[in-house]
Amino acid sequence: MREYEGRQMTHSDFIAKVTEYALSSEGRTQAIFKKLLQRDKINHFALIEQDMNRNGETFNYIIEAIEKIAKKHSIKTKVNSFKEAEELLKEVDLRAVLGVKTELKEVFTIDLFLTHREKNWKELYVNYTKNGYRVFLKRKEASYTEDGEIEGFELSFDIIDLYKMLFKTKYYETMEELCKIFKIEVKGELKFRQAQKEKFADNMIELANINKYSSLSELVGKNLIVLKELNLKSLMHSLTVEKSYKGETVFFAPVRDFKDEMAELGNQLTEGKEKIETLSTSTIGRLFQLYRVLGLIEMVEIKNVPQSLLISAPVQDKLHVESVYYSIPQYNSVSLNKAEKIAKKLVKGGFKIGEIDYETINKILGKKIADKAYAHVYNRIEKENGINALNIQLEEQGKDKILYGKTKRAKTIEEKKVAKANGTYCEETEIPF
Repeated sequence: MREYEGRQMTHSDFIAKVTEYALSSEGRTQAIFKKLLQRDKINHFALIEQDMNRNGETFNYIIEAIEKIAKKHSIKTKVNSFKEAEELLKEVDLRAVLGVKTELKEVFTIDLFLTHREKNWKELYVNYTKNGYRVFLKRKEASYTEDGEIEGFELSFDIIDLYKMLFKTKYYETMEELCKIFKIEVKGELKFRQAQKEKFADNMIELANINKYSSLSELVGKNLIVLKELNLKSLMHSLTVEKSYKGETVFFAPVRDFKDEMAELGNQLTEGKEKIETLSTSTIGRLFQLYRVLGLIEMVEIKNVPQSLLISAPVQDKLHVESVYYSIPQYNSVSLNKAEKIAKKLVKGGFKIGEIDYETINKILGKKIADKAYAHVYNRIEKENGINALNIQLEEQGKDKILYGKTKRAKTIEEKKVAKANGTYCEETEIPF
């Protein structure tokens, strides 16, 4: 049993409450992470979802009867993936879900779609296709994509689409809930997602008690919200085993994007009348480095990153943008005591986060820790060290130095400013920090 909000509850209920609060509008503003998970263009379900009548008889019927419907159509089986579960769920007759008694392809009317756009719907019916049961909506006027292309006069959706629109859930959350309702056990998937939720809840508890570790608290306590947000980011990306490595969620966290997310969060979360301090890109970049050094986040080598995630990597150019993928480890007494030992060495060595880089970490903690924390840029560091040595020789010979690192970046920024002024600028990649 665990205590939450002054009452005792089971461990599973406790985990559910903590994660539910973290993801709810009461726990934090979700707008930031909605953007992360809705990168695709607006699809034709967006309009339907927006205009659904959530106060009518049909919606209330589904809310009240969904478990009875599921019990009557209970599948009770085990599958190996959500894809297999999809095929089974699509065999559920949508007429039962919507509470209508009609023949297939027989047109009917329900108040779920009776909104101010009602006049644009011509027909509504359910049919069984090679893809299972689907609800079809015929329009009087064609719909269009975001690019202005004709999408068609007919829209259709299955039980998964319907559930997503009704309850405004994402795909994996929808699949998790539907599988639970219809008693479909997805081997590995649900266990993985539950384990990630439990890890998140445990990590939040450990971070709430970070003061137990004096040196660690001294280094990370001030901007602890950044570490909490990274943990939440990991939870939000805990979609499927396919996108994990060694049992942990793998996610992509470009510093610039994360800085924008934190800035938006800072604008929305307030303490009294004062807004939370907005952190700069460079500050967040340094914090990421510190977390890696302390073992609070772990880099995943490119060779171990799930192939489906690699498509999000930015194009590398002369600004040497490295793609960094992370996973979040379990925080417990063992991992945090280890982080505390590292933190003590840093504090004793006069460490200042504004000076964090490979050389500083190498000097205070040694090459092994430095190499691990900066593995993604190690080759560049070696190259730059070589260029630095060569520049000393060039300077002695009275020749121009080779530009690299910050100097090269500064020149590139200047070149872009000139190009913008001349109207010849074209954005290709972001400038790294």
